Amino acid sequence: NVRERKSLCYYCYSSYHSATGIIKVGCGIKPSNKDVAMEEIAHQLALVQSGDFTDDDITVAKRSIISGLKQIKDSPAAIEMFMLRRLIGGVTDNESASIEKINAVTREDILAAAQRVSLDTVYFLAGNGEEETEDE
Repeated sequence: NVRERKSLCYYCYSSYHSATGIIKVGCGIKPSNKDVAMEEIAHQLALVQSGDFTDDDITVAKRSIISGLKQIKDSPAAIEMFMLRRLIGGVTDNESASIEKINAVTREDILAAAQRVSLDTVYFLAGNGEEETEDE
């Protein structure tokens, strides 16, 4: 929504770091869009926390996570990082067990997890403007 519907950034993503429990949101924006982009990201989180998402959204998210899990086998570096994270985290599930757990996640599980998410730190990296042109 931040990128596609509001056109506030060039890219926007979120990622979860399992070892720390940190969710990171990153986006590439013009400095002039900083405040409105942050407001929209907070708004999107509030929508999730209030349950404003569909069963189709859940299905698509599960498919995406499972697809990412299966793609790990395509890269030796990804396998190494995945196995290291599992070792550090004490996770012993194989791929099938992990997929079963993903598929077992309910709307209530998502809502409970979303309630524990809050803004902690904002990093805003900006150039000095020398490299930029009006078109960038």
